[in-house]
Amino acid sequence: RPLKTDRYSGACSGENHSLLEILPDIIYIFDVATQKSVYVSPRVTTNLGYTPEEIQAMGSDRLSCLVHPDDRQALIDQHTQFREARETPGEIEYRVAHREGNWRWIRAYETVLRRDREGRPEQLLGIARDITDRKEIEAARDTAILALQEAERRLAHAQAVAHVGSWEYDVPSDKVTWSLETFRLFEFNPAEGAPSYEALIDRFHEEDRVRLEEGMQNALKRGVAYALDLRLLRRDGIATRWVHIAGRPTIESGRTEAVTRLSGVIQDIDERHQLEEKLRHSDKMQALGQFAAEITHEINNPIAAISGVAQLLERHPEPQVAEDGHTIREMADRAGHIVRSLRKFVQDGSAFPSTSHYPFIDLNTTVKAALALVKRQRTLPAADIEGQYADGLPLVAADAGQIEQIIVNLVTNARQAMAALPRSERILTIHTEFSEEGARRLLVKIGDSGPGIADENRERIFAPFFTTKPRSKGMGLGLSICRSIARAHGGDIRVESAPGTGSTFTLWLPVPPSLYDRSGLR
Repeated sequence: RPLKTDRYSGACSGENHSLLEILPDIIYIFDVATQKSVYVSPRVTTNLGYTPEEIQAMGSDRLSCLVHPDDRQALIDQHTQFREARETPGEIEYRVAHREGNWRWIRAYETVLRRDREGRPEQLLGIARDITDRKEIEAARDTAILALQEAERRLAHAQAVAHVGSWEYDVPSDKVTWSLETFRLFEFNPAEGAPSYEALIDRFHEEDRVRLEEGMQNALKRGVAYALDLRLLRRDGIATRWVHIAGRPTIESGRTEAVTRLSGVIQDIDERHQLEEKLRHSDKMQALGQFAAEITHEINNPIAAISGVAQLLERHPEPQVAEDGHTIREMADRAGHIVRSLRKFVQDGSAFPSTSHYPFIDLNTTVKAALALVKRQRTLPAADIEGQYADGLPLVAADAGQIEQIIVNLVTNARQAMAALPRSERILTIHTEFSEEGARRLLVKIGDSGPGIADENRERIFAPFFTTKPRSKGMGLGLSICRSIARAHGGDIRVESAPGTGSTFTLWLPVPPSLYDRSGLR
């Protein structure tokens, strides 16, 4: 049977009324038929500034006007769904206008207090709590989170621009934190988190790992900061890039040598390191150029004397003496040519300017002449030479002396590379062939059965002053000069090698169009 309003008023009087006054929530009873509140607890005055009578006098339309416009539709939808589905509305949060004009956040929970015989709700019991303070704290928190996210975004952008990543190691918890740029520099996936210590150490060049481990251990055990330039392995485990990594320990206050945190930065300095290498190379080239200029004159004088004596020997009636004199003169002329080329190379960067006026030479003849010169070098390790010379090769426009210089250098390197092998295992192969892959070219392939070239050195071997030989065996200019000669002729030199499989150097030279027609080589 429907309850009367005055009965509720009586129920909310006396001790019950006092209890409702001390509760922090607003208690109300809403009558569905009249669309008005039949009871509102006195707490409404404290929370919203209205008297219970004022709220009871307001209909649903007027009450809806007190709800914030952005929250009004959600409240209406909930009540509509309740009436249609005959379900309890449940809980909802919305803003209500205070008498003084400010907005107060309310969290209301409503349930059916009374239903008619057909199960339709007649009256709702509501409990409304003022959660404005909580909402303000949440808003402040959200603002702080957004500000922090913006600061982190700006920091990440700045680190990406500067190629500087940051990291931190919390010692007590053994937790490592990396910035996004640090993940990028190490080529790790941020979603997987920072790697283990062992995985981190393995990403550095094996020659640099000891230095990094010593720096980190000194920081953790002795509280000593460190700053190191190290080679970081790329994802392929072969190529490297230079990075600067620094760490600074934090010692817990009041304790001696108790490091609680290690933090630092990692910076990509590969470009800077390359520039420094170029500067060092430039200084070396300048010094070598001055040295070459000084010694050229001194060397040319004895070479001229040797050449003069050799010319006299060429006129000797004894055939063997005359042949030896001819050989000596050729070697002296070649030595003079190499000295002059070296001087120009270190002074101008290239001793071999490209020209279209080279004479036409037979490549097979030039290669065989170069081999004849190398065979006379008794100080080189002996080796079995297997030669295969393609028939019918076209002539090529080139300087025969310079091409001989390339062949001599490559063959000499190959024989030196096999020095540690037993004599029976030293095999040197030299092939000439014609190729139409991409462009018409003549190829000279020189292979050895030596130990091969380490992956990290394969591209560096053509750089000036880079050598894996002892300094007494070379300066690291031979292959650089050879490539300069090849490129001056419009060709190049490439290498195929892997540790333990030997090496094959290929010199290729372009075939002039005038020596090739539709009918083939001529």
